[in-house]
Amino acid sequence: MEDCVLINGGKRLEGETTVQGSKNAGLPLIAAAVNLGGVRVLKNIPRISDVFDFLKILSFYNVKSTFVDNELKIDSTELRNPSEADFEKIISLSTKIRSSTYLLGAVLTKLKYLRLPKPGGCKLGTRPIDIHLSALVTLGGRVKEEHDYYIIELENLVEKDIDFRYPSVGATINTLLVAINGKKSIIIKNTALEPEVNAVIEYLNKSGKSVERIKNNIRISPSERNKNIDFKNPSDRIVMGDLLLSAIATKGELTIKGVNPIEIKALIRKITKSPCNLYINNDKIIYSPHCVLHGIIKTDPYPSFPTDLQAQYASAMLASGGSGQIVERVFGSRFEYAKQLELFGGNLKISNRRLSIYKSCLHSATVQATDLRCGAALVIAGLSVNGYTRINNLHIIDRGYEDIVKMYNNLGADLKRIE
Repeated sequence: MEDCVLINGGKRLEGETTVQGSKNAGLPLIAAAVNLGGVRVLKNIPRISDVFDFLKILSFYNVKSTFVDNELKIDSTELRNPSEADFEKIISLSTKIRSSTYLLGAVLTKLKYLRLPKPGGCKLGTRPIDIHLSALVTLGGRVKEEHDYYIIELENLVEKDIDFRYPSVGATINTLLVAINGKKSIIIKNTALEPEVNAVIEYLNKSGKSVERIKNNIRISPSERNKNIDFKNPSDRIVMGDLLLSAIATKGELTIKGVNPIEIKALIRKITKSPCNLYINNDKIIYSPHCVLHGIIKTDPYPSFPTDLQAQYASAMLASGGSGQIVERVFGSRFEYAKQLELFGGNLKISNRRLSIYKSCLHSATVQATDLRCGAALVIAGLSVNGYTRINNLHIIDRGYEDIVKMYNNLGADLKRIE
């Protein structure tokens, strides 16, 4: 069966658009809703395969979910551990997504015992979860590693402060979701600053918990309150960046509405180093042609340039006729997409964690999405060149993009899904 998107490229993106709900906030918000218990409603949750796979995993823990458009109702009133047969299915599903690690924050404090499958997701180099597990041990947990899962027990929560050796988003959220069940204050130091973490903090506080961010530390104070509120998932800042970079690649004119531009401040700062027309008006980004991307970017945790946008930036740099370098300082293996951009005629060179990009003349190609953000980068390249581009492995793009074909076609592009 074919699994690809066909792009008839060379068309300028034009118009106004909004941005889907955040993938990287939506998944931990689901975990938080399960942790809080009862029947909860989350709004603006993207209908993407990572969300559906995580909900399927949770269903084996007897968590019921109902989607109506982008409103998700989650019922965890009868939470329980899965059967042996169901756990085998959980392991299979967990090889597909990284977010299976949020099982820890979602169910551990209620069930006291969890077999946590080793996570899958995009192959971006070594991505251990030792920071998650080390924090859990500090909080009184016991961890035993098996071949393809961990056995985790937490009979009694121990209220101790934690100092992360690296500001991991997933570890910050999982530790936070465990710690809110304590009876004494806990401080988590050197936490991730990403907006997705702050979305979870906002949800917990509006639900009656007491979580305070103090620069890169988080203080959790005990609270018995647990209000049932509807909560809106914020817009996806990576998709926001994709749209802006797509406009640059196609020499288009675009207004992106209902967003928080501060969340992609590092990207905007790089773009505006080149002469261009980019305006920010409250929750709008207005861009008009045209910009040639040059220079060096270095990825790092937020608020630095996001690793999840560097592939798309490389693609837009090539399409705009620019040149420069990308230094990857988050993941050890994130330049697989460069081999695919070379099929478009891109002139690139990889040296360890540095990608050099030289001025190139791009053309249409048949390419493979090797990971989620690679897929987004290839779409940007395909939009920018004349002729038909075929991108295989569309299901990888579907992991994080609600309907990438519709998103771009609404702006004047010509994409067709082939399944």
